[in-house]
Amino acid sequence: MLLQSVNASGAALCVTDGETRVRYVNEAFARLSGYSRAEILGQPVRQFLVSDRVSEYRFRKAVKKIRLGQTHETDLLLTRRNGQRLWAHLDSSPVFDPDGSIRHMVTVLTDITRAKLHEVLQCVVMEALVREQPLDHVMTLLCREIERMAPDAIASVLRVDRDGMLHPLAGPSLPAHYLRSLDGMPSGPSAGSCGTAAFRGEAVLVTDVACDPLWTDYRQQALALGLHACWSVPVHHRDGRVVATFALYFRDCRGPDPLHSQLVAIGTHLCLLAIERDEAHRHIRQMAFYDALTGLPNRSQLLSRASQMLVEMAREQAGLAVLFVDLDRFKQVNDALGHACGDELLRIVAERLRSVVRDSDLVGRLSGDEFVLVLPRCSVSHVAAFLERLRATLSVPARIGDTTMVLSASVGVSLFPRDGSDMTSLLRHADTAMYQAKRVEHGSFSFFSPP
Repeated sequence: MLLQSVNASGAALCVTDGETRVRYVNEAFARLSGYSRAEILGQPVRQFLVSDRVSEYRFRKAVKKIRLGQTHETDLLLTRRNGQRLWAHLDSSPVFDPDGSIRHMVTVLTDITRAKLHEVLQCVVMEALVREQPLDHVMTLLCREIERMAPDAIASVLRVDRDGMLHPLAGPSLPAHYLRSLDGMPSGPSAGSCGTAAFRGEAVLVTDVACDPLWTDYRQQALALGLHACWSVPVHHRDGRVVATFALYFRDCRGPDPLHSQLVAIGTHLCLLAIERDEAHRHIRQMAFYDALTGLPNRSQLLSRASQMLVEMAREQAGLAVLFVDLDRFKQVNDALGHACGDELLRIVAERLRSVVRDSDLVGRLSGDEFVLVLPRCSVSHVAAFLERLRATLSVPARIGDTTMVLSASVGVSLFPRDGSDMTSLLRHADTAMYQAKRVEHGSFSFFSPP
């Protein structure tokens, strides 16, 4: 009667001999492990309780204590027969013979996967965040840990930008070429699981990629990699927008089981935490190093990046030009039209300056209506041609409020290494040249010449 009660109990129970071979298990233990009772009996219990070095250490420690006659409790990460991982709390006690020697060890196992998953995954992510790891690295750690818990799933995280485009953040078990193919993919009503989840703002489960219409344009790539199902869940920012998708791929036509659901629930929460932290860092960096009005590098960032350029140019023995750009009659615009129109004018000028430079060039705003351009690998003739193009771009009429105006700027130029070997000197000399140009005629330019 007692044995029947134990066997019917919901708690998993295992009895081993002094050599830790299994002598009895109940049905709950068999269900927990995924093996039949016949397959378990007579086997070393270690093979059902040890899945990694940490659990190996904890198992040995437990056995040692029990052999000393002590009870012992510990948490172990177990691997079920199907490869799925679960966390169990083990409460083990010795059973003694009349002569005082240990006859059996009795262990009761409780599935604590749900609580432990959150603890373990949060620990992995929080440790990486504290160490200031990049967002893609944090997401990769999260995906790897989830795949360790659920080896039948392949995890990925895609970031969703404000235009609804997808960009891979992590997918450590997916081929690099597949991730590259997803970069810049638009979300939409039929954009696979992830693109559709981002578009709808709700979870999308596709249990058979081969025939689901959501995968019409993407199924060949997925099937070629043996990916037959995909469950994607959107990650919502506090303001309601979708900032990422968290997905599990499967190699069989199937949906998620309860463990997958737990993992995704925790994973999406941690994704949001990491993304919000990344956005906060970007915002702080933006405020610290970029001009709030125009988005251009501010004085601090400009000088820092330009100084790095100078080191590079010195090593290459190449030239570099510094252009000091000052808008003409900006004060009159502010006084006549108001500061809002003045700010709009500065934004227009910033955008036009960006439009005429190369990717290797640098544009920054010093203050007020003063801008600086740094052009590496530039000769005098190249600078002169650039100045003509700049003047033509700036002179295109602009609509500011209810007024159409023609913009102009006076530009001073200094050259490295002729006019200075450091950014401070080059900037000062370009400023001097700008005032020389302004004295001659508004809208003109001047190269620095020593007095």
